[in-house]
Amino acid sequence: MYLIQCIALLRQLLFLLLAIVLLAGCSTHNLRVAQDKFEEGSMQEWMMRNDPASNTGAASLLPATRPHTMYYREALVLVDENINKHKDDLVKDNLYCTALVLKALCHWKLNESGKLDETIEKAQEHRNDFLTEQWQLLILSKNFLKADHVATLVRRHDADLDIPLATYTEIRNILFDDTDSVDTSIRYALTKQVIANNLPLTRYLVLARITIHKNYITACKYLARKTPEQLKSQIEKEKELSKLLTELKKLSTTE
Repeated sequence: MYLIQCIALLRQLLFLLLAIVLLAGCSTHNLRVAQDKFEEGSMQEWMMRNDPASNTGAASLLPATRPHTMYYREALVLVDENINKHKDDLVKDNLYCTALVLKALCHWKLNESGKLDETIEKAQEHRNDFLTEQWQLLILSKNFLKADHVATLVRRHDADLDIPLATYTEIRNILFDDTDSVDTSIRYALTKQVIANNLPLTRYLVLARITIHKNYITACKYLARKTPEQLKSQIEKEKELSKLLTELKKLSTTE
């Protein structure tokens, strides 16, 4: 039952999140189809990660041949085609920024850090044309990718304890320590009034913070011998996770 509720919530979040970046009229340039491909990929990935009963071996396939990865690739191909063939029309219809955000999200999901950087750099030329929500998603896509990197390290170690886990310092630095850390960036985005007033986006970012904290706590539990500082940090993150779960529950019952 809990999984069904989570899937329903994620589906709602994905639909509303993408509605933020895909504006009316986008079907003119086929961006709606790309959106559908991205959403389907996200649902396939969620099921693979969270429902063993639905996992039919996709997790053991090479990344490029996993069902969700193929959906993300199809979405990216469609976006690139639109940008290459209809850039002038996209700019004229105020959809070019929309296309760049969806392109960035695809690069995030495909773990293409270099290409994501190129997309963000290209977007800088049109910075003033982006909605605040669009720009935040574009910038945060880089942080989402970093968080996924940590999650992958933890999953690989969890599947085979003979595979060394990345160092505690590396994981903590990526997620929490530096001023440009993943959690810090998301918390900063949540302080923006325009985002705080956007319930779907707020829900999505809180859910992202929950995932980050869970992965960090899991990594901490693999430490055979914790220093006092590491133990204190784990306890702090567990308390913060509890608060975030309560916050998401409230947000999920708010219309």
